[in-house]
Amino acid sequence: MAGDDFRIDTDQVGAQAAKFGELADELTTGLTDLVAGLSAIGDAWGEDEFGARFAANYVDKANDALTTIATAVSTRRTTP
Repeated sequence: MAGDDFRIDTDQVGAQAAKFGELADELTTGLTDLVAGLSAIGDAWGEDEFGARFAANYVDKANDALTTIATAVSTRRTTP
């Protein structure tokens, strides 16, 4: 089976912890900037039929993406 040769060297992964921390810090800053920028723009798509269609397709997906990013960062923060 092809997956039989797959191994993870936990020492090598652990050796990269500092870099993962740096990346998490950058992601936190980027997320903060993104949320602030989106909040400043508001509901820029308007309230007409096309804006409503866009919002129906966009808003939940955008919120899910922001939640996923925030979860990834918080996971890093709680893992030694």
